Amino acid sequence: MDTIREIALSCLLGLVQGATEFLPVSSSGHIELAKHLFQFPAPQLYTILLHLATLLAVAIAFHKKIIELLAGLFRIATGRKREGDDILGRLWLLLLLSTAITAGLAIVLSRVNDSMVAEPKLIGIAFLVTGALLVFTAFFKERKNYGKMNLLDSIVIGAAQGVGVLPGISRSGATIGAALGMGLDRAAAAEYSFLLSIPAILGAFLFDLKDASSLGVEISVPALIAGMVTAFLTGLLAIYFLLKLIKSGKFYLFSFYLVPLGVAVLLFA
Repeated sequence: MDTIREIALSCLLGLVQGATEFLPVSSSGHIELAKHLFQFPAPQLYTILLHLATLLAVAIAFHKKIIELLAGLFRIATGRKREGDDILGRLWLLLLLSTAITAGLAIVLSRVNDSMVAEPKLIGIAFLVTGALLVFTAFFKERKNYGKMNLLDSIVIGAAQGVGVLPGISRSGATIGAALGMGLDRAAAAEYSFLLSIPAILGAFLFDLKDASSLGVEISVPALIAGMVTAFLTGLLAIYFLLKLIKSGKFYLFSFYLVPLGVAVLLFA
């Protein structure tokens, strides 16, 4: 493949990844469709590296909460607890439980993932499922914050993220939708989803390290860097846009994009 074209296509995939990783429209589904449409056979690890670029965007956007969690954990471990550290400690436990549920379910569903990538129409159906979930979020009522979260909330949200490994099922849409469905307020639902994405993306990266040796053969380093930079910048913008949309109660609006997209994929893919 021509180097300029390869870099251009990598930037395009980075743009798709950054814009769709956090918006509830399924980054994996869009990436696979883009690779299929433009005949860009990038390895799975390439997709994971784009996820890492967007993970950096999460770290920057939520650096205050991440620092707060780490500081709280340090104080608890050293016996120097302050007021509010009990909630932070509980949040750590809930995040760990959600992550464990996600990991178990993701391992099981990884076998289905390859079949969906090979059959775009299945991705179209998944787009419709995500769109339907977003519609339901318009009817969910806010009843609690972190202080009132329980183990069932953590399990349900973790399972939703596990299902989000399937192309066409949005990770952010599934986790935020599940959190809202369990009664969390919008701010907590969004923040919990983003915090939960950190171990999920890191775990996926470590799982796919076995493909590292083939990366240089299938895609050049300049193209990889171009895609990652593009994914990071667009991801950062997407985070702030989504947070504003969630706070306004208009999360469901993405269903007006996903449902027609799902229908189009079913008809033309």
